[in-house]
Amino acid sequence: QQLASSAPGTPGAAALGHDDALLVVQWNVCDCAINAVAFSKNGYQLACVSCDGVLRIFDVGSGTLRAGCRSYFGGYLAVAWSDDGRFVVCGGEDDLVEIFSVVDNALVAFGEGHSSWISDLTFLSVSKQQHQAGGEASPVPGNGAEGATAMAGEAQPSEGG
Repeated sequence: QQLASSAPGTPGAAALGHDDALLVVQWNVCDCAINAVAFSKNGYQLACVSCDGVLRIFDVGSGTLRAGCRSYFGGYLAVAWSDDGRFVVCGGEDDLVEIFSVVDNALVAFGEGHSSWISDLTFLSVSKQQHQAGGEASPVPGNGAEGATAMAGEAQPSEGG
């Protein structure tokens, strides 16, 4: 079995088997643990977050690094895509929820005030009518009639360790 080596953030190929080799794509994303991954709804992009505190967004077809950002402090633990693929929300050890715009290649918002690490995130599709009817979710500005809302689940630190 031979594995092609590649630099972090670049794809490599690994051939398995003998004559009828199965071709598998191998990505060397970073030199530490990957904590969470999420595919965009259309499947063309992959967001990875890792313990080095970096969000990396890859083009799935070519394997190239398309965009990304670094956390304020510590590693990212969770990542999720908006339905329209314009935003990625991530959070982790810095107790912040950060919204990254793929179009602008920049952090556009963050939510602070969480009392512990962010362990899970998701976008919820919320219609304008639901919001006006007293829903608790707030749409992201500039997202048309449909908004996206990030929800964070917080992990509580374990006792004694």
